[in-house]
Amino acid sequence: MKNFLKRANRGLILGAIVLVGFVAFVIADTAAFKKNKPQIETAVTDYLDALSECAVTSPSKEEFQKKADKLMADYWCTGNNGSNSNYYFYNITNYRNELETAAEEIYSEKSKGEKITKWNAKPSNFSITKAGAGYARVTFTCDITAEFQGNPYLVTPCEIWKISDFLYRESESEENVPSKFSLEIDYEFNMKQTDGKWKVCSAESWGWCEPTITVLDETAEGGNE
Repeated sequence: MKNFLKRANRGLILGAIVLVGFVAFVIADTAAFKKNKPQIETAVTDYLDALSECAVTSPSKEEFQKKADKLMADYWCTGNNGSNSNYYFYNITNYRNELETAAEEIYSEKSKGEKITKWNAKPSNFSITKAGAGYARVTFTCDITAEFQGNPYLVTPCEIWKISDFLYRESESEENVPSKFSLEIDYEFNMKQTDGKWKVCSAESWGWCEPTITVLDETAEGGNE
């Protein structure tokens, strides 16, 4: 009986040591990840800033392609790299394909005169959680504004659609009249830390508000700002 109790007590002590060690590890891991949150938020903001280079219509297809290649190399993970398996998520392959498809039409003769002249994205309401070793799940709201003519492709953080495709009604911008497009949309990114830098592995959008389009008054001072 005494031997049994000794073994039982020894087991309880070892179990308690393992539990304490596990709790200590979780606390340390959570604290370490918390330090990464500002870096992750900055990585998303930097990605959006770099995206503006592709979003504004380049003078040529070659220049656009050069900017797109740099964007993918600097801010997206190669391969799946833990991307969410959800059908609606874009990974690097999906997004690159959309860029290439859009480029074919953007620089075709039939799209002449259709262009994005200014583009800006302001992220807010960040929520960042750990999603496995070296991974993070990031949700945020993004206000996207763009000045454009015609019905061009609009580059966003994970979709590239015609302006008219974002509308629930027939496009208001069929003529080449300078106009401004505004859209509030929520995103979820799955991100991975690669060589000390956080990159996008997959991206999804949902819950956008109906966009607004206003015609710019070119005669008014500062009308294109």
